[in-house]
Formats: sequence, C-alpha cells, structure tokens
Amino acid sequence: IYEINVKMIKGPFKSLMNQWRFSDDPAGKGSIIEFEIELELKSKLFSMILGQVFDFAYKKMVAAFCERADEIYK
Repeated sequence: IYEINVKMIKGPFKSLMNQWRFSDDPAGKGSIIEFEIELELKSKLFSMILGQVFDFAYKKMVAAFCERADEIYK
C-alpha cells in the first residue's frame, strides 16, 4: 500500500486533510485507489452552506480522476 497524506498548514480553512491510498487489486486487475478528505471551515454557518456544494465538487473530482485513469490505462 502506498499513501499520500496532505495536511493544510496555513490557509482559508480551519482544517483540511486528505489522504490517497493505492494498493494492488487482489484479483490482479489493476489498482484500488481510496481517497478521503476532511474539511472544516472557520465559520459554522459557511460550513453548512458550502457542505452540499463541496460534496458535489468532491464527487465530480473523483469521477474525473477515474475517467482519466481509464483513458490512460485501458
């Protein structure tokens, strides 16, 4: 398993951490990629408002990553 861990040191958020994990597919058909992100905004109200927008953006980013990987490796 390979990991990339990211933690915000300074920026517009109260906290921001994400982690990518890459491992071999047990069936031998490629790789398994896991992505986790934790984000907390400084304002609770702003956090609630942007929560839904962020969820949409997160899903779109993961879909784009998978689509590009398919283009390159299939």
